[in-house]
Amino acid sequence: MEFRETGDRVGVGSGRAPAGGAEVLAVTYTPGVQTVEVREGENRGRTVRHVNVVREVTRLGEWRGRPMLYALPQTANGDAVAVLIQGKTDRRIIGAAVKD
Repeated sequence: MEFRETGDRVGVGSGRAPAGGAEVLAVTYTPGVQTVEVREGENRGRTVRHVNVVREVTRLGEWRGRPMLYALPQTANGDAVAVLIQGKTDRRIIGAAVKD
């Protein structure tokens, strides 16, 4: 995979697609540690740490082994995007790349 210099697209090259094909997903997340003060429930009053909090998962399209170019979702300031290629049948991750 290769992110375009403009930052708004990612290219996925050719390769052997799994039986049943694959899909390309963009996972938007806030990198690093996030601390949250719990206000209700059994953890009320505690401060909880989370790392790389996922904000959204977006399906970019299908991949069948041929080179393709996909538009990336807009991100909020400070968020990052991980792009995953996932088999449709067995849901295995067969490729991944991160754009900060």
